[in-house]
Parts: sequence; structure tokens; C-alpha cells
Amino acid sequence: MNNKKLFLLITMALLSACNASAPMSNGTSSSSEASATTYAPEMSAPSNATTEQGADIVGATTPATSSSPTIANGEASMLRNTYDQCLEVASGVTPDIQDCIEREYEYQDDRLSKAYQLLLSRLNNNKKLELEAEHKKWLSMRDAECGLDVEAGGQGQRLEANDCFLEITARRAAELEAR
Repeated sequence: MNNKKLFLLITMALLSACNASAPMSNGTSSSSEASATTYAPEMSAPSNATTEQGADIVGATTPATSSSPTIANGEASMLRNTYDQCLEVASGVTPDIQDCIEREYEYQDDRLSKAYQLLLSRLNNNKKLELEAEHKKWLSMRDAECGLDVEAGGQGQRLEANDCFLEITARRAAELEAR
């Protein structure tokens, strides 16, 4: 996801949260206030969770089996079309955006794990050690670049951090698949 798209999603989510908590004409708050402002699922650090390529995405209007890359700003994205569709259906609702990011992250993390294991299986012992050291360095870089202070960060920062994990993981998977 490019920065412009992420900014738009975060802005939509924040506006949605503001609108949900704005007083109604009778002086009461919207009934959706609690869900819009308190639900902020925390995406766990990378795991070995596996998700099938065609995992259903709630609300997607086309089959979720599409895994072909999308084209954005002239370059191929490594994220699935179903991810973009999920974001469209989410319509700026923060919990729904988080769910989209989490589902796509699980897919990309599984893709990365498979590419890493396949590459390891093809290498001699010295090259395996080099790849393992390279991957540990990459994990540290990713964690430093995408980290989130859970106590200080709000929903926008959480979305940004989770999107960062997603994008970097997808790039790393593509990089390893290309080797």
C-alpha cells in the first residue's frame, strides 16, 4: 500500500470514529461509539500462522481465490486483489481495516515462510548460515522500522504499523521467491 492510500485509509477511519462519537441531534451519542473507539485489535508479531491462498475475506464481491498482483502507480504490488477488495468493503471502518490487514499479513507471512524454507533446502551449509544471518538481520530491521509503542499509539498508528509489517513481509517474500 502506498503512503497516499494509507493516509486516505487512516483519515477515513479517524473520520468514521469521530462521526460515530459525535453527539446526535437529541444530545445523545451514537450507539456505535463504543465499537468505533475501543476496538483496536493488536496484530501479533510475525508468526508461522498459515492461511490458504483463497481464504475468504468478509464482504469481498469477487472470488477470494485471486492471487494475481494488482497494479498501482505503474508497479506491480505483491498484495492480493482480495486485499484491495477487502479495504474497499471496509469503507474506513478501523476494525474492518485491521481485519483486512491481518488476513493479508497471515497470507504474506505464510508465503515468506514457504519461500524461506524452500530456499534453505536448496543451499549448502555455508549458504544456509548466511541466509539465516541475513534473515535475522531483516527481522530486526523490520521490527525496528514497523514497531509500535502500544501504550502511546492510537488506532492510526496501529494501522500504520500493521500495514508496515504487511508491506515489508510481502516484499521480503517476493525477494526470496525470486532467488
